[in-house]
Amino acid sequence: MSALLVRTSSPQAPPTLITVAGHIDTATVAGLRRHLLSVPDSSTVLDLSGVQLLSAAGVTVDQLARADARLAVAAAPRLVRRVLAIAGLADTMLLADTVDDAVHLVTTPIPPRPRPRPRSFSAARSCGAHRRRHPPPT
Repeated sequence: MSALLVRTSSPQAPPTLITVAGHIDTATVAGLRRHLLSVPDSSTVLDLSGVQLLSAAGVTVDQLARADARLAVAAAPRLVRRVLAIAGLADTMLLADTVDDAVHLVTTPIPPRPRPRPRSFSAARSCGAHRRRHPPPT
């Protein structure tokens, strides 16, 4: 039988810390997802240091991630990180070695992506755009 213990602590300021211990598999992942969706903050740290089993069959990106939230996974044991990588979650989540590092990741503002600059006239000249399109007179 699968066992999962989930504890939430919400300090004065975000993020919310959710500590998970036990097994995350097909039998428990739905309960974990419900718990994650019930957290009101948009920044959440998921401490997986107490997770003993993470079944790739029980975890998908849409089951753990929230579209409206920043979620960081903290202190996941090596085997749990490996399952996250195999399941494709390691590329979609913020992963941190410690809870403090994860808090920093979710509370640091995301810098805006730089907008592409329009090409200048000198750039157009360097690529040959200034050359005439018709053949020279004979």
